[in-house]
Amino acid sequence: MSRRALIWLAGCAVLTAVAWAWLRPSPVKLAVTGPAEAFGFVEPAVAARTGAGGTLMEALVRFTPENGRKEFQTRLAAAERAAERVDFAFAPGRKSAASGGPRELTEQASLTLPSEAVLQGRNIEDCFLLMRFEPASGLLEAPARRRWMGSLLAEAVREARTATVALGETSTPARTVATVALDYGDGAKAEHFLRRLTSEQPGETPLGFTAAPGAAATSRVSGLVVIRLEADARFVKAALGR
Repeated sequence: MSRRALIWLAGCAVLTAVAWAWLRPSPVKLAVTGPAEAFGFVEPAVAARTGAGGTLMEALVRFTPENGRKEFQTRLAAAERAAERVDFAFAPGRKSAASGGPRELTEQASLTLPSEAVLQGRNIEDCFLLMRFEPASGLLEAPARRRWMGSLLAEAVREARTATVALGETSTPARTVATVALDYGDGAKAEHFLRRLTSEQPGETPLGFTAAPGAAATSRVSGLVVIRLEADARFVKAALGR
């Protein structure tokens, strides 16, 4: 290979790396500290202008441990008026921590949402909730969620290292959108669960998931399986408002 060709290839590699760094969002430091099994942020003002966002925020308050529920509800209301972000963290047996809007962090180690999670949120129009579970099995804590997921999806969640949930709403038409990114840290394992979730399994109720072209290769490289769920916002509001 000629010297000129080598220089051209090196230049392409540099440009590609620069483009990736430019497009890749920075991690988000939260104004709450660990230890926590579920943490993230919510944008109450964004939720308020969507069809089902307010009802979903009420559901988030119900998800909050009882000993921190009233405080969290008060902070959400104040943040909606001020158009601020609320960071939160939940841990078993501990009072939930919440912060209205970014603030000066203490010297304690803060919780951080990695770049991949931030990008997941940006891929949803009017994303108002980004929540990470470490370990992913935290998603299965409530019996109602386990029943809704069923045994196959619950197994896929249980075997993942982390799970990140992004929640938002499209405007035309108004549809509530949720994406769940399951990180297995292993490409073969991610591809295995992708194929199981998108194919009929003996003794399992078909979930109706379909995989986009190239999804298996993407999961093999990234170690991620991303599930996208959509529903009419009016239906979500009615179902959760009962």
